[in-house]
Parts: sequence; structure tokens; C-alpha cells
Amino acid sequence: MRRLQQNAVKLVEEYGDEAFPFTQEKLVTLANLKNKNFEAQTLESILVTANRDFVISNGGLKVPVSKLMGSNILLYFAASWSLPSREFLPKLVTAYQEIKKKDTNFEVIFISSDQDEPSFNNIFSSMPWLALPFDDERKAFLSRRFNIVGIPVAIAIGPSGCTVNTQVRQLLETRCRSLSIYGRTHKEFAATT
Repeated sequence: MRRLQQNAVKLVEEYGDEAFPFTQEKLVTLANLKNKNFEAQTLESILVTANRDFVISNGGLKVPVSKLMGSNILLYFAASWSLPSREFLPKLVTAYQEIKKKDTNFEVIFISSDQDEPSFNNIFSSMPWLALPFDDERKAFLSRRFNIVGIPVAIAIGPSGCTVNTQVRQLLETRCRSLSIYGRTHKEFAATT
């Protein structure tokens, strides 16, 4: 018996049932498709589903994703139970306020890993930006798409909807005041990391 893949669980997590039959040829095809999907990514393709086309404000208002088109977006993956998330939050709030003064078309969208809605509401109440609703099915999709394995993570999405930076947290941790997170495309950024 020949073993096709060492970690089929990871492949199923990343590609779902499309990974079957786990052959090298199938995985190359899926990787190429994933790269094409990243290049063709739009804000709507990652944030809109048949069931939801909005995010929520801190006051509970529904904000259509269409109103965010053409904006610089930061996807912020975090949770109230995560000490690193709680420690990073004040830095992100400061950066958000500074960037928002210079770029009114900038917005953060909180994507929670909290296990219950009261915890989500508690941490979200301290944030001046938008969020996916607590029970939103897009959270799992986005976590898989951006390979979120630890939190907090901050990912920059440019005005065209393409991923431009997957290391925003690290940039904010080291040079909060001189942030330039939207200067490169995902492909250019990946080439330098």
C-alpha cells in the first residue's frame, strides 16, 4: 500500500473534499487554482455570501459590503480569550485612529474566534470599527483562505479587493507610526518574505 499524503487532514481543512484523491497532480491543480483565486480576489468574493452581504458596526447597524468597495480594509482575526489579542488591541486602535485621519477610506473588520456571543460583544464593544456578526459562516471560510492558525492576525486588503499584506500585525508591533501596509500587492509581498 502506497501512502499518497502525510497529512490528509490538513489538506481537507484547506481544500475540503476537493482535495480527494490526495494525489500530487490533484494538489498541484488545487494550488494553481488557489493562486488564481487570490489574484482574482475582490472584497465581495471574500465577504459576501448568499445569506449575508453586510458587516456590522459597533452600534449594531448593518453596513453593506458594497459601501466598502474601493476602500483599504484590514481584516483583524482575534478573540477575547486570547492574551496576545488583548495586548495587541490598544496598538491597533491607535494605528486605526492615526490611519483614519489620513485615509477616510480605511476600515477594519473584526473576525472573532470567540466561542460565545457575550464574549464577542464584550471585546467588540471596545473596538471603533466593523465586524462580521458573531454567528457568521464567513469566519471559517476566511480563516481557511488566509491560513489563520494563531491569533491575532491582521491582513490588509487593498482598494481592488486583493490581499496586499498578510503581516500587518508584525508591522504594527515594530513601527506603528510609520505604517505603510498598502504599498505592495500580495504577490510582491510574498516575494520578499
